[in-house]
Amino acid sequence: MENPEIKNFVFCLKNEKLKTYEKISWILILLNISIFLYLGLMFNNAANAKWLFIGSALVLFISVYTFIRKKNKDLELNYSSSFAVSAFIWFKTGFIWPGIINILLLVFEIISKRKFEIVVNESFIHYPSFPKKEIEWSELTNIILKDGILTIDMKNNKLIQVNIEESTSGVEEKYFNDFCKERLTLTQNQSHRN
Repeated sequence: MENPEIKNFVFCLKNEKLKTYEKISWILILLNISIFLYLGLMFNNAANAKWLFIGSALVLFISVYTFIRKKNKDLELNYSSSFAVSAFIWFKTGFIWPGIINILLLVFEIISKRKFEIVVNESFIHYPSFPKKEIEWSELTNIILKDGILTIDMKNNKLIQVNIEESTSGVEEKYFNDFCKERLTLTQNQSHRN
């Protein structure tokens, strides 16, 4: 029994808003630290003040460490730990709503940093929308990769154009475009027979 090689192309999409998300994260982290310090100085309760000072030091340390690691190793910034520690400190000192807000910030941080990938194979195109979508070849008019831009032209007149990260695609344009042309032709021939 023959096992044909399945072609699978994976493209990571550029996250154009990543720098904006990182700036917003920094502002929110600095806001947490500032409020921790302010409340720590204003609190009459020594135990809560201690936790607020510890929290501000921990969040500052984690954030600076993450930033330095990013600068030295060209890694993606991820401030999830800072928001998790902030949430813990808020809950520990009895401030429920700021804790819940930091949990939500943690979730948004994780969502904003996730990798968006388009997978193109012989059966379908997996598009990372919400909810995730599988586009059948029969739904397409054309699909082409040119100069780092993937264009998906659908029969319902919807056009999707996305920028692809060069470092992750590693796909030769001509090879990919020939594959897509072949799949589209095959799908059209099958639909004409039916």
